[in-house]
Amino acid sequence: MLVDPYGNYFCQKIFKVLDFDERLVFISKLKDSVEFIGTDQIGAHCFQNLISYLCNVEEKKLMFSVVQDSIKTIIHDKLGVHIVERLIICFEEILISPLYQHVIDNFVSYSNDATTLCIVSIN
Repeated sequence: MLVDPYGNYFCQKIFKVLDFDERLVFISKLKDSVEFIGTDQIGAHCFQNLISYLCNVEEKKLMFSVVQDSIKTIIHDKLGVHIVERLIICFEEILISPLYQHVIDNFVSYSNDATTLCIVSIN
C-alpha cells in the first residue's frame, strides 16, 4: 500500500494514530520491502514521512534495523538516497553509527557520485 497513490496517504494517516506497540509492528512489517518501497517514487516519499513521524528511541532503533540491510542498495538510487538522508537528519548519531561508518568507508566514491553526494554534504 505504501507505493499506491492513495494507499500511501492512508498508511501515513493510520501510522500517526497507532499506539506504540502497533507502530512497532507496522515498522517491522517493512523489513522485506525496504528496497521496493524505497526505490518507488510514491513509496520513497511515504517512507521519508514515516521516518519523520517516529517519536521515540525504540521506534527509531527498530526503523534503522529494518532499513540497515538495504542501505547499500538504496543509497545509490535517486529516490532511495533521500531515505538515507532523512535518517541522518532525523535520527541521533548514536542510533545510526553504522550508517556513518559506511559513508566514511565510501567517502571518496560517494563524493564523486551525483546521487550520493548529498549524503556526504549533510552538515
